Parts: sequence; structure tokens; C-alpha cells
Amino acid sequence: MFIQKGIGAHFRKCLHRIGINLNDQSINRSLARLGSLTGDLATFDLSSASDSVTTEFVSQLLPECWYTLLDSVRSPVTIIDGEEHLNHMFSSMGNGFTFELESLLFYTLTRAICFFTGTRGVVSIYGDDIICPTGISNVLPFVFGYFGFSVNLEKSFVSGGLRESCGGHYFNGRDITPFYVKAPLATLVDVIDVANKLRKWAEIEDMNILDPEVEEIWLWLKSFIPSQFWGGDDTSFKYQLVSHDISSHRISEEFTRKSNGTGGYYHWLNATWERIALRDGVSTSSRTLSVPKYRSRSVRRKEVSRVPCLFLHEIGMTPSMSNREVLTSS
Repeated sequence: MFIQKGIGAHFRKCLHRIGINLNDQSINRSLARLGSLTGDLATFDLSSASDSVTTEFVSQLLPECWYTLLDSVRSPVTIIDGEEHLNHMFSSMGNGFTFELESLLFYTLTRAICFFTGTRGVVSIYGDDIICPTGISNVLPFVFGYFGFSVNLEKSFVSGGLRESCGGHYFNGRDITPFYVKAPLATLVDVIDVANKLRKWAEIEDMNILDPEVEEIWLWLKSFIPSQFWGGDDTSFKYQLVSHDISSHRISEEFTRKSNGTGGYYHWLNATWERIALRDGVSTSSRTLSVPKYRSRSVRRKEVSRVPCLFLHEIGMTPSMSNREVLTSS
């Protein structure tokens, strides 16, 4: 893994020299927004991209010396019930250079298509998120399919005003990226997090008010949150509700880290004592993760709210209003 990560870091540096920054997803998102405005750029997404990178594909596109190096630090076989299975997939996402390698290969293919079709324009890659000129949108799925890759038609956009890349969704230049609730709201922090995300999502571009259709749901979520945690101003912060109130407290999360200590290390040494090959499986003790504890922490009271966008019920409120008056007026 140490060597794999080193190879991946080298690929990142080389790609950065030609304008592909794998440390910044915002580049692809901004280009997706531009494509939704002008229609000059298409966004493509591949299905099971890393699982479809075969050893033959890598050997054909990389110089022999580089292929030999990468092949020497990958997992060539998978052992299932004691039986070895040869991996035709070059590397999985658990490999330290898989993301950088697939980005390099997909950039190479896309650039080659532009070259041979005589198409000019921006090409940007972030893993299997591909942004390219719409002029090659008919050719790219065929070429990628020839090499064993499938284009995800539900997440690829060529015409119209909709584009999506790296989690950013845009329609005619407007950010319509949804947020996701992937689990039940089990804690107060979960409720605050969803309420803040909902407030961010309700923003109307170039206006100082939030979407009125969202207001009732947001107020319902707010009713479950103690008033002492109202008054935040950062929707990405899940420990204080963003609202046009005077802030007084926020939630503080504390973790108690548990370690297996010296005994766990000795157990690991004992478990690996009779291992013959590095790829042999090892059974070690499990680690118990601690549950985070939450407590209230006071914050300096703000004289003026810094929330830029307000719901209709918040317009006309003054910082002098108490939380009880806020609830009554809302």
C-alpha cells in the first residue's frame, strides 16, 4: 500500500502539470455549470469504471516499464475458500493508485478522441467523471465501449440545460444539487444537520429570501431543536441551527478513543507468527468504537445576525426579540 500510494501521488503531480487537479472537485463542478449554460460541454459518467479496467487495457496504454511496475505491486489473484482466482481486473478501489490510474487512462482516451476527430475544447477528468466537448459526445461512448467501459446514461448529459459532475447538479447555470438523507434522524445533531442543509438548498439565486415552499418543513424541524441552539450562520456546521436568532449555545462533540494497547499488539504478533506468505489471511481482535458524547457549550452572543438569506417569517424580526416571541410570530 505504501508503494501504491507513492505511485498514485506521482500520477497526481504529473496530471496536475497538464491541468488535471485530482485534489479539487470544484473544477469539474464549475465546468458542469458552464456546460449547462452554453451547451458546449458534455458530462459523462461510467458504470463500474474501476472494475472494468483490465490488465490488457493497462498494458496497451502504458509504457512497458510503467506497466511492469504497477503489475508488481497489485493483487494478481483473489483467494476464495482456498481456491485462487486470477484477477483480470487490474486493480480495485482498495488499491492505492487505482483512482489516479483510471483518471490518467480516461483522460488519455478522451484526448485521443478529440485529436483524431479534430475537436477543440476543454477536457477535464476526475476519476470516472468526464467533461468533454459536445462534439465528441457521439463518438466517446463507442470508443469507451470498445475498451470495455459502459456509459451510465442516467448520469450523463449531452443536450439540454442539465449537467452533473462530481456531485454538482446544474440546470441552465443554476445549482440544483440535492442533499441526501441516508439514515433516520436519530440524534439532535442529525436534525440540525438536515435543517441546515434544507435551508441551504432553499436559497434562491440573486435573492435575499428562501423558497417559501420549504419554510413549513424547516419550521417543523426547528420545533424539535432547543432554542438555545438557534442562531448559527454556517449551513455546513451541524452543531448549531442556522436561523435569524441570537446565538447563545452550540453542541460540542467529544470522542473517547479506545485502544487495544500493548496487549492488542502482542496478539497481532502472535496471530502472524506462523504466516508463510504476505498474502495469507490474519485473524486479529476486533476494536470497539466509542460512542460520541454531546454537551452544550456557550458561545459569544452576536448582536446582529449574519444570515444572508431569510425565510418570510424571519423578515422584519429584530435581534431584540426573544426566542419565545420568535416561535409565536412564526
